[in-house]
Amino acid sequence: MWMLLKLRSEFLCPPTSTAVFCRSTFENGVNWLYDHEAKLTWPWRSDLSTLMHEPAFSGLFNRTFFSELNLIRKTGNAAAHGTKITEQDALACLKYLFRFLRFLAIHYGKTTPETQVFDEAWLIWCSLSRLSLPLSFGR
Repeated sequence: MWMLLKLRSEFLCPPTSTAVFCRSTFENGVNWLYDHEAKLTWPWRSDLSTLMHEPAFSGLFNRTFFSELNLIRKTGNAAAHGTKITEQDALACLKYLFRFLRFLAIHYGKTTPETQVFDEAWLIWCSLSRLSLPLSFGR
C-alpha cells in the first residue's frame, strides 16, 4: 500500500491541480449542457454556482449526485484560492467528474457507452505508462 501511495504522489498530477482541472472540466460540461439541453435556459449570471443552482439544472440530478457535483465546484474553488487539497479529496473530484461525464455520454451521446465504473488503478497505470514512452533527443 505504501508503494501505491508513493507512486501516486510522484507520478500523478498534484491534488490541488487535479481539483482545479476537475472543476474546469465540470464547468465546461455544464456550459455544454446549457447549450444543448432544451429544458435549460441561461440564467442572469453565468458563474458555475448560479448555473448549478438553477432549479431546471439541479432537477436533472438526484440529491446525492448533485451534492457530488457541488463538491467538485467547492473543492476546485478552494484549490484555486490556495487551499491545500488532499489526495482523497482530489480522488473524490475525479470520481464525481467521471460520473458527470458518464451522465452526459449516456443522455446526450449518439450511442450509449459500455457500462464502466471508475477504477482508481487506471490512474497509476496511465501514469506509469508515460514513463515507458521512449524519449527522443536531437533530430
